[in-house]
Amino acid sequence: MNILMIGNGFDLEHGLPTKYTDFLKFIKDFNQAYYSPNNASAIREFENIYFSSAFRNDIKPSDHEIIVNALRKLIYGNLWINYFIKVHDEHLFLKENWIDFESEISSVVQTMDRLIKYYDNYRLTGVEDTVLCNLCMETLTKFVDKESLEIDKIKANIKPMIFDLNRLICALEIYIEYYINHMNIQYYNPDILYNSFDKIISFNYSQTYIHLYAAIQNRDNYHFVHGATRFELFSLKNLEENPNLLEIYMSENNMVLGIDEYLPDDRKDKEMDFLPFKKYYQRIYKNTTNNYKNWLKEIDENPEFNKQNTLYIFGHSLDVTDGDILRDLINHNGINTIIYYKNKKQLEQQITNLVKVLGSDTVIEKVYGNDPCITFQQQRKREVKTEGEVLLQSTIWELNAMPSPGKELDKIVLNYINKKIEQKDLKYFSSQHTVISLFDSLQKLGLREKFFHKLLPIACELPVNSTFDYEQWAYMHFDNSFKCDSDTMRFIDCVNEHNSNQVASDQSTDYKKIKYDHISHQRICLDKTHYSQLVKEILSNLDGYYCGSYDKYWNYLVKISCGPAKKIAREAIGELINNADDDCDIIQYNHLLHLMDEYEYKNGS
Repeated sequence: MNILMIGNGFDLEHGLPTKYTDFLKFIKDFNQAYYSPNNASAIREFENIYFSSAFRNDIKPSDHEIIVNALRKLIYGNLWINYFIKVHDEHLFLKENWIDFESEISSVVQTMDRLIKYYDNYRLTGVEDTVLCNLCMETLTKFVDKESLEIDKIKANIKPMIFDLNRLICALEIYIEYYINHMNIQYYNPDILYNSFDKIISFNYSQTYIHLYAAIQNRDNYHFVHGATRFELFSLKNLEENPNLLEIYMSENNMVLGIDEYLPDDRKDKEMDFLPFKKYYQRIYKNTTNNYKNWLKEIDENPEFNKQNTLYIFGHSLDVTDGDILRDLINHNGINTIIYYKNKKQLEQQITNLVKVLGSDTVIEKVYGNDPCITFQQQRKREVKTEGEVLLQSTIWELNAMPSPGKELDKIVLNYINKKIEQKDLKYFSSQHTVISLFDSLQKLGLREKFFHKLLPIACELPVNSTFDYEQWAYMHFDNSFKCDSDTMRFIDCVNEHNSNQVASDQSTDYKKIKYDHISHQRICLDKTHYSQLVKEILSNLDGYYCGSYDKYWNYLVKISCGPAKKIAREAIGELINNADDDCDIIQYNHLLHLMDEYEYKNGS
C-alpha cells in the first residue's frame, strides 16, 4: 500500500496562493472593492482576479450575488479578521510579510484565559497583579475594546470569539472553493505524477491532488485531517430574507482551524471555556474521521500488504502539532517512509521536527539502523505545464465531476471536447499523457467506444517522448483492487505500439533510453518477473553499444535495480545466476551485483 501525506507545501509547490497572507490579501481586496465609494472598477478588478475561473458565462449572475452576500456577512466586523489585519500590518511595517493564524489565535485565547483566571483569583483573594493585568490588556486591546475587558464583562467575549472564528473559517472555505480550487494550475511535480498512491492523507483544505493527479475517486481513500471544502451555493440562496441560514451553513462546515492543547494535564479536562478553539474538539465535533486508522488495520489484516507499504510525505513540515498522526504512520510495523524535501533549509527543519515527534534515538535507528525505514529524498523540480495542458486539465476536472444530472455544463464540456477533436487542435491536447488521461476520464463515463477512435489519432499526431505504464492510471475499485481500467490499458497499448514503430523508423531517437530512463525514475515497486525481463532485455542489447552509450545502459540497469526494484533485485539476480547456462551471463549478473554495491555505498543506502 502506498500512502501519500501532503501539507501546505504541496499546494505552494503547484503555485497556489494558500498562505494565510494570501487569504488576508483577498479579504483586504474584497473590502476595498465592495466598501469603497465609486467602486465599480475596483469590483471588476477584484472579480477578474479572484472569480474569473469560478464564475464563467455558464454560471448564473444570481450565484455570484450569493457568494458576495455571504462574504459580506462573514467578514464585516469579524473580530479575528480585524485582529489578523492589524498584526499583519505590524509585520509589514517591519518588512516581514507573514502571519500564523493558529499561533495568533492561541495567543489571544491563552491571554484571555489568563486574564479571566486573574479576575477570578482577585475576587477570591483580593490580591492584585498589576504587571500581569497590564500585559494581558496590551495584547487584548488589539482584539477587543478595553471596555469589554472589564472584570464583569470579560467572559461575555467568549461567545462572539467562537462565533467569529466560525465566520472566519467559512470565509476561508469560500476563498479555497471559489478561488484556489478553480485555478488553472501551471505546474506539476514529477515525483507525484510518476507515482501511484492507494491512499491520500491531506492536511490541506484544498482539492489540489484530486484535481491534478487523481485516479482515486472513492472518498474512503482520502483523509482530510483538517476537513475539506464542501460549500453549496444553494444553502445560502435566500440569505437576505433568512439570516439564520448563515448559522446553519456554519454548523455544517467541517474545516478545522484551531489551536493545540495549552493547559497542563491536571487542568485540561476541567476547564472547558475555550474548548471549542481546540483542534481535537473541532475534529470530533466536525467529524473529520480517522480514515488512516482503517488503512493501518487493512495493512495488518491483509498479508499481501505486509512487505510493500510506503508512506510518502510531501510538502509537510513534520511539525509536532501533527505528531499523533505522524507517529501512528511512521512507527507502524511494515511501513517504510520517504520524506521529500525542497532544499537544505527545509531538510534541516524536517529533521529537527521529526526528532521532536519521535525522539532522537528512534530517528537515528530508523534512518541509520540495521533495518532503516526512513529516507530523506530531495524532490525533483516542478515542471511547467504547457498552455494546452492547463486547458485540457481543466476539462478533465469537469469530466471527473460527472455525472451530474440536469447540469448544462456537462453538455458544454463534451461539445467543447468534440470541437477540439474536429479542429485537430494539438496545442490544446498538448501531450500523449494528457490525451490518455482524457480518454481515461471519458471511458469511466461509458464513452469509451465513441472516443477511442477519435482520440487515438490525436495521440499519434503528438510528439513521441515516453512509453507509458498502466500504473499511472490505476485507481482503487469498489472491490478494493488497485488497477487501471481495461479500456484505458488497451488505449495505452495502442499509443505505446505507435511510439515503438515511430521511433524504430527514426534513427536519431533512442526509444529504449526513453523507456529505461522513465522506469528508473518511477516510484512503483517492480515485481520480480518484470524486473528479470528488464535485466535480460538490457543485457542482451549491450553488445551493440560502445563508449558512453554502453555505460549509460549499465547506469540505467543499476538505477532500476537500486530504485523501483530494490526490494526484489538481489533475489531475482540470484535466481538468474542459478538458472544461467552461459558463463558470460553469470559474469554479467555478478558484475551487476558489484555495481549495485558500489552505487548503494556511494549513496549511503
